[in-house]
Amino acid sequence: DSPACLQHLQFLIREGKLHLKVLMRSNDAPEATFMNAFAFIMLQKRVAENIGVPVGSYTHRANSFHCYEKDFKLLEGYI
Repeated sequence: DSPACLQHLQFLIREGKLHLKVLMRSNDAPEATFMNAFAFIMLQKRVAENIGVPVGSYTHRANSFHCYEKDFKLLEGYI
């Protein structure tokens, strides 16, 4: 019923390091972003180890970076 949030992963080796660019269709800012990024960074680390290069930068983009109304109170603590 709901389309996948992850659109694509792009691994690049630049200046001898493995960089990762992630594009998400949709990303729930307070509920999912941290765990999504953590999982992708761990994947980047594993791929880098398997091919024998150091980890480079990580870029995380979302076409819809949002917060649901139920989480407004949670975010008020950050303001």
